[in-house]
Amino acid sequence: MVRTFELETNYLDVEDPWKGVLSATAFAIWSTYHTMLKKSPGQLVFGRDMIFNISHIANWELIHQNKQKLIDKNNKAKNAKQVEHVYKKNDLVLRRRGTENKYESPYKGPYSILHVNDNGTVHLKVGAVQDTYNIQRLTPYIQADASNHGGECNMPTQIRRSARQKALAEDSKGIN
Repeated sequence: MVRTFELETNYLDVEDPWKGVLSATAFAIWSTYHTMLKKSPGQLVFGRDMIFNISHIANWELIHQNKQKLIDKNNKAKNAKQVEHVYKKNDLVLRRRGTENKYESPYKGPYSILHVNDNGTVHLKVGAVQDTYNIQRLTPYIQADASNHGGECNMPTQIRRSARQKALAEDSKGIN
């Protein structure tokens, strides 16, 4: 928010140049409607609406219930994407990088699991460092088939053939 102020063109107080900028930024934060809380922070903290002269009484129990519902919903969505897998010592895994660029592979590895903990973490040795990683950052490493020499598509032949036939059929419709 501070970055949006055009500091070069606005008048700034010589003694305290941040006074006006920070007070305007604080007011904007206090008066902005929070979608999860269904209120503005100013209404909850000060008990008044920040724009209109209206008193406000917060229902903290309802706010807590809404927050818990949103947490449960987000957890359910995240867990739905997880692949169920039981990791064991010496399994090979790939570790998600975390800050992927489009030109980089999203995973590094494979790494061998040194120890599996009960709390959803494992110990890996990455380079010279042994560290603990959450299993949500890992994916099982699947050894590539030796008969696949890497130059062809990995789709089964039947699927490739049906896709090719479909494409040929669509091309022949366009010619007629």
